[in-house]
Amino acid sequence: MNYLATIIIPTLLSNLDYLKNCLASLQKQKLNAIKTKASIEIIITCNTSQQEMLQGQKDLENIWQAQPANPQITWQWLCLGKNIGFTGAVNAGIKQAQGKYIVLLNDDTVVTENWLSELILTQQKTGAEMVASKIYLSDQKTLDSQGFGFAWRGKAEALDQNLQCSLSSAKDYWLNNPELLPKTKMTEPFGPDAAAALYTKELFDQIGL
Repeated sequence: MNYLATIIIPTLLSNLDYLKNCLASLQKQKLNAIKTKASIEIIITCNTSQQEMLQGQKDLENIWQAQPANPQITWQWLCLGKNIGFTGAVNAGIKQAQGKYIVLLNDDTVVTENWLSELILTQQKTGAEMVASKIYLSDQKTLDSQGFGFAWRGKAEALDQNLQCSLSSAKDYWLNNPELLPKTKMTEPFGPDAAAALYTKELFDQIGL
């Protein structure tokens, strides 16, 4: 099956209430804005044993029973056998992903109904290989991240409401080095926060995991 997007959720199953709320919010995604009948694939990559994953699945069964199924969303679980970290978990999901877009999502997030549509529409409009989400803390008012700024010495910092961070005036800040950048009109952000971000599948095909 061809999928429009694959959403990869790495988890330790350490807080099932968080994961339950995350999955419930994904069930409510409205995709009419992108005018597609293509399906969305969700891969829950478990940094756990098979036994722990099966127990987690059993404990979360009520999500599908309590809500009408979204016919455009399919689910699958991927057991990694042990904790191989965030990078290992998302790479395992990317290897298996069949979507045109790869979307990473933390298991303690709750997304708005148009979240995925807006990410895809933004990518289609801009041609960007990576698209950042606006991420708020649980009070739904405090902005936690809307992408990162980056200094060549290795420091990265979340961008504030004005797309600025304390690194912005540094000599080694990426935007302050136009001679090192491609000849395009690049502006903030440098890259997204992987807690909730969209990437094109072509990007990983080109550069690897």
